[in-house]
Amino acid sequence: MKFKDRLKELRIENNCTAAKLASYLNYGGTAISNYESGRNEPSIDILIKIAEYFNVSVDYLVGKTNNKNYEFNIDKEFNKIFSELNNKDKCMIIDIIKFMKYKKYL
Repeated sequence: MKFKDRLKELRIENNCTAAKLASYLNYGGTAISNYESGRNEPSIDILIKIAEYFNVSVDYLVGKTNNKNYEFNIDKEFNKIFSELNNKDKCMIIDIIKFMKYKKYL
């Protein structure tokens, strides 16, 4: 789904008028209709504000995912990065983790 469609869907779902969203973003009256028609696209800062307003992730807002709230899988991400390291770097990371885990006992 494209941003323009997702934005309109979110507005309707949340009973939010284009004027109300425009006011929240400190925009004039036509800005939201320009987004929803595809004539304009928002800056990254505005995307973030819209996502926060509707309590969804930016990925959801731009159609990258259908999950409204982005769930970062730290274990998956760590394992992916860790598996790409050489053994020397892996040992260094393990030492750092051990230090961080046990420093509270020092």
